[in-house]
Amino acid sequence: MYLINVFLFYSILGNIFERILMYFVDRTYVSGFMGTIFTPIYGIAMLLVLFVHNKLKIGNKFLKIIVEFIIFFILLSLIELLGGVLIYNIFNKVYWNYDNYKFNLGKYISLESGLIWASMSLVILYLVHPLFKKIENHIPKFITIFVSVVFIVNIIFVFLVK
Repeated sequence: MYLINVFLFYSILGNIFERILMYFVDRTYVSGFMGTIFTPIYGIAMLLVLFVHNKLKIGNKFLKIIVEFIIFFILLSLIELLGGVLIYNIFNKVYWNYDNYKFNLGKYISLESGLIWASMSLVILYLVHPLFKKIENHIPKFITIFVSVVFIVNIIFVFLVK
């Protein structure tokens, strides 16, 4: 259940954070292709961040954080690129576009966004995730199953309707 809870929690938390941020930046912004409380790219990204963090065996904590930052920058930029390309090819929509950023590599990734994703990953990994781990064991199984079913129904709806 842990990995499912991680995916669902960060899919929801990422969506909430994105909506709050974009409220102040661009009030016409529409969050994600699902149109609900889930943005799966955040859940996937956090699973990958945790995988890298757990596999990376570096004794010096400062050096580990530097190496993680570099890996997260590359990994999350690639996820953002893949996500943008897939969404465009499946739904014929563009939900983010970095063409107007100074250091963009096409419309889906940029140096600026990669730095933000890597920084936020470290903040979440070292500050938010320890709190999540404390409450995760107390999440009733039926809640995980219910939210998973809602997520799956939402995915089916998105692919059938959009």
